[in-house]
Amino acid sequence: MGSFLATHQDEWIDGIPVSPNQEFFPRNQTWESTFRVAGSVRARWGIMTSAMYEYQSGAPQARDALFRTGLRQLSTVTLRMEPLGAQRLPGYKLLSFRAAKEFAVTDAQRLRVQFDLFNALNANDATGITRRSGTNYGRITGIVPPRVARVGLTYSF
Repeated sequence: MGSFLATHQDEWIDGIPVSPNQEFFPRNQTWESTFRVAGSVRARWGIMTSAMYEYQSGAPQARDALFRTGLRQLSTVTLRMEPLGAQRLPGYKLLSFRAAKEFAVTDAQRLRVQFDLFNALNANDATGITRRSGTNYGRITGIVPPRVARVGLTYSF
């Protein structure tokens, strides 16, 4: 099973500009895409296995700058220096697996044991960066969470 989704954004970032400071690149006109593929197989001994791969395009970014001097009525003002989407975070890729086995306790009761592995590729793509001009510009502030494994039991009656 698979899917592909592409979305075009065409909207005001801060609503309709009400001050001249909001007129610098006021619109978000970017594309975002997501691709997913998933499959499952009932293997020997009644073990159900599945896998899912997901790719999401990176979030659109725009550099901004903080101005502190030469302002008469404001102490500071932050302005966008380029249109949103002029830069993008890298797309991130996630691969997850699941294996499960169900046991019959009685006719009406079942016990399921399952194992999940999330982010099997242990991808560490950036999910956030510093967009403000200055010494920290481009510094990574967030990444995809690391590989995680989980074991679970489900008892149904």
